[in-house]
Amino acid sequence: MIEDFNLRKESGHKKAQIVEWFQKHPGQRFDITEVTTAVGEELEIGQGQIRNYLRELSEDGILVQTGEKRIAYQLADDIVVPARYQARAGLRHLTTLLDYDRWGVAGFLTMTTVLWAALTLPFWFLWGTLVVFSLDEYGSISQPEFLTLAVAMSIWLIIFIFSTVVLYRIHRRYRQWRST
Repeated sequence: MIEDFNLRKESGHKKAQIVEWFQKHPGQRFDITEVTTAVGEELEIGQGQIRNYLRELSEDGILVQTGEKRIAYQLADDIVVPARYQARAGLRHLTTLLDYDRWGVAGFLTMTTVLWAALTLPFWFLWGTLVVFSLDEYGSISQPEFLTLAVAMSIWLIIFIFSTVVLYRIHRRYRQWRST
């Protein structure tokens, strides 16, 4: 899609940079002020010129324009976002899930415990299907190996759960002590 712009022209190059910036933020809406703040200085253009570029890109079907009073723009649904930007957006969501500053120590440990539990269950499920269907192995992993992995992961899960409970109790008592 960026190849469609005439990159020899200054306007084509700037439009391509604006579209690339939108691709870095898939599924998000931005108004003219936000776009100007993000790329205006880099492109060395003002809000009026960015408004014109955004309007042209929405007329070309690359951006979708929403709102009447405060117009916001986002990448059209049929525009394919490069995989590297999709991966970054996915990792940003995962890091929010495990954000230490947001959840604190106890919350962080709780989130890792839940994730570890979600990773432990498939090993028990696979071992159970081997037992129920009287199979010896899936591929190169045998029934005793699945059991060993499931037990080892469960032991760590118990350690995580115990640590989380202890940490929550310490945190609660600390807050009670501070409030008195």
